[in-house]
Formats: sequence, structure tokens, C-alpha cells
Amino acid sequence: MSAKLDFFETLEKVLLRCWQIGIAVLMVWFVAVLALGDTILQIHGSLFHLTKHELDVIMYCGMGLWKLSIITCFFLPWLSIKIVRKSLPDSSSP
Repeated sequence: MSAKLDFFETLEKVLLRCWQIGIAVLMVWFVAVLALGDTILQIHGSLFHLTKHELDVIMYCGMGLWKLSIITCFFLPWLSIKIVRKSLPDSSSP
């Protein structure tokens, strides 16, 4: 039973770290869009004939999809494992 608990403890740590990295990527993306919006528009607007509004919608939808994905793939499994591990009896006590 201890090996399973160790596995889920490790998995919990990995999922939390992945979620933190995903949030960090989302923040960098948001800051990049705010700081470099005109440069991004010049590059992608000329390549794909996008207006500022279209590029803003694409970026907003992409950030939303990214956030939804990291919550679904990393945060919710981490939370589930955390809740289940807390409900288990402490195996270290006699």
C-alpha cells in the first residue's frame, strides 16, 4: 500500500508543477500580447491578412483554451488526488 501512496504523492507533485508551469506560460503570453501587440499584428497581420480585432479574438480564444486545458488536465486531477489522499487514514500511525 505504501508504494501506491508514494506513487500518488509523486503524481500529485508532478501535476501541481505542470499546472504552475502552465499558468506561468499563460502569464508570459498575456504580457507578450500586451507589450508586443503591435509587433505581433505586423507579423501575423501581413502573413494572414488579419485585422487587429481578428488577432485579438484569436489570442483571447487561445488563452481561454490554454487555461481550460491546464485546469482540466493538471489542476482538477491534482485536486482530486489531494482530496482522496487526505481522506485516507494515515498509514504512519500504528
